[in-house]
Amino acid sequence: MRPQLQIAANTRYQLWVNGSYIGQGPCPAPKQQSIVDSFDITGEECLTIAVLVHYYGLNSQSHSNALPGLWAQVALHGNQTQRVISIPPDAWKYCSDNGWRSTQCRRSWATGWAEQYYASEYPEGWQSPDFNDRAWPSAKANRYSGYTLHARVVPMLKEWFMPAEKLISVAEVSATAPFPEDGSVKLGQILDTEDWKQLPIEPFQSSWSSGAGITTPSKDRGLALVFDLGVNVSAQIQFQASADMGSVDGCGAERLIDERPQSFLKGADYACRWHAAENASAFRTINYNGFRYLLIVLRPAGSTITLSCAGAWRRQSDISLTSSFSTDDEELARLWQKSIHTIEIGTQETGVDCPTREQAFYIGDGLWHCLWLSKLYNEPSHLHHFFDAVVACQHDETGLVSPAIYRAGEPYTFLLDYCLIYVWGIDVYRRAVPVDQERLHRILQSGERVLKWFEQHINTSGLLEVDPHIEASGGTQSYTQLLFIDHPGMGWHMKDEPGIHRSQQSLGLNAYLIIALQAFYQCAESTGYRHCLDKKKLCTAKLRDSCQNTFWNTDLQYFADCIDSDGMHKGWSEHSQCLAVLANLIDTEEAHDLMSRLIQQRSDASLCKGTPYMWIYHTEALYLSGHGDKAIDLIREAWSDMNNNPAVTTWWETFLGDELDSFCHPWSAVPAWVLHNQSEQFRILSC
Repeated sequence: MRPQLQIAANTRYQLWVNGSYIGQGPCPAPKQQSIVDSFDITGEECLTIAVLVHYYGLNSQSHSNALPGLWAQVALHGNQTQRVISIPPDAWKYCSDNGWRSTQCRRSWATGWAEQYYASEYPEGWQSPDFNDRAWPSAKANRYSGYTLHARVVPMLKEWFMPAEKLISVAEVSATAPFPEDGSVKLGQILDTEDWKQLPIEPFQSSWSSGAGITTPSKDRGLALVFDLGVNVSAQIQFQASADMGSVDGCGAERLIDERPQSFLKGADYACRWHAAENASAFRTINYNGFRYLLIVLRPAGSTITLSCAGAWRRQSDISLTSSFSTDDEELARLWQKSIHTIEIGTQETGVDCPTREQAFYIGDGLWHCLWLSKLYNEPSHLHHFFDAVVACQHDETGLVSPAIYRAGEPYTFLLDYCLIYVWGIDVYRRAVPVDQERLHRILQSGERVLKWFEQHINTSGLLEVDPHIEASGGTQSYTQLLFIDHPGMGWHMKDEPGIHRSQQSLGLNAYLIIALQAFYQCAESTGYRHCLDKKKLCTAKLRDSCQNTFWNTDLQYFADCIDSDGMHKGWSEHSQCLAVLANLIDTEEAHDLMSRLIQQRSDASLCKGTPYMWIYHTEALYLSGHGDKAIDLIREAWSDMNNNPAVTTWWETFLGDELDSFCHPWSAVPAWVLHNQSEQFRILSC
């Protein structure tokens, strides 16, 4: 019979069987669920299972604040039979003093904790079958009511080591540096600001390339080493160092500032510290992030340190590209290659908005990320998981859905346009992959609950009217509602660029409501789902007429972003024109003319321009308005600063690529969607 180890843990785990590393997980899940990962284990009659479990104890953007614990069993699969071997709690031995120190140093508001590791406290060799764990206490059973186990549907991670080979900077630094455990100062800030005395690279590179490693020249001065991996990766830091005392700081960074990796950026700390001990050498972080540049700082503190190996333990979803794009045009080839690389390192256990800072599974871009995986990689499982997770995380009292799916907890925040994109996505899901009717009806029920909230906010003129930023209350729970649409005007990015104007009456949100309603009604009709929406209030024809009469600026021949408090048109953006086309606010000929003017005026400094995310909708508007033949050239132009820069290997969050951006954002991989060999066979909008 074929043995399979099934395991679930909160918040993260790393697994060894009989001393060999097997993998890590789990796939994130809604708060009341735990995902069960399965690993095939062959050729073993006696199993020693070792698990390192790291518990966050807080809500992050990537993981809900579920209760701590570990669950595992062995399933024996035969041709037509299955036998399960339960592992009782007292069969486990545990050690909580394992090298990692608990501190108040968070990596960022969005992720978990910065790592400070003491090798002297680590039980070396504990994963081995012959390790003596008799002194360790037995584990105790925790019984949590309301929690359920669910089989993982998305692929496991693909993991491998990528050695750091190319040194690009070497500097003499202090032999010691503080690491305030209260979080008052981040280690990354210290690494960014400490004095560096540059040293010649060549002797260190020669020693490294020969396999001899690098040893600190002095016992009382530290050594900073900067490696260039050549491409952006999603990875954990891994190194081997030998010393009796001292420490090693590590950091993976996306960018260089004055030849130094930027370790602390926009409130996020990407640094960790390893404290040396005799006979301890290997270390791999629990945390991962996106990076290209690896900083290793050897701090001898009175004893030399030798670094013998360093690099990135790469991790990304085990998916294989099934679509293709072939061209002799080098610029288009780069557009394709960089888009694919961006998608792949941005696909972890789930899709993430960026592997660097937030590592969140956001609804608005996550839907399209999962669609691209289904069509470019023939991997529909991420779409299945997306909808299962959103349904499970839906807010009980309002019916709205959290923008970061697993962050569905207090304090609640809802991006109103993302809620409607989710509803739109239900019909995209139906058309994109095979879905059984029972599953689809369950998701339609969820979508109906979302639309019921919007139904309550239709004004007497037939328009959706909601505050774009307000602290509100839904029953017993308070929440924040925001109108996002895109970054411009939110204050998070593109601060010096024209912004989208938002008010209680916004064109963008009304357009999304029309698109969502049209998709919902089509999906319900095609599947026989009976809903209870008030079609007099949620009437797409009436909404279109109201939008046309309210937001169309006859003199300037464009749609305004919103109506201000004085009843005047406010704002001119790419977003409003494209969303108006997608919502069919104007007929085909008028849409063609509107998009023609937008193309001609795209260099106007007063026009609010979209991020790469908005081009998901921009390209669809081009196709719908008869300008599909211009889409690739316009994308080529918009992405040119990134695409023609050899230092850029993954797409930025915005077209600026400034200090506010992450340098790997899968929402920017639109070129792959437009270029792939079956791009004409599926449209995100069903007309």
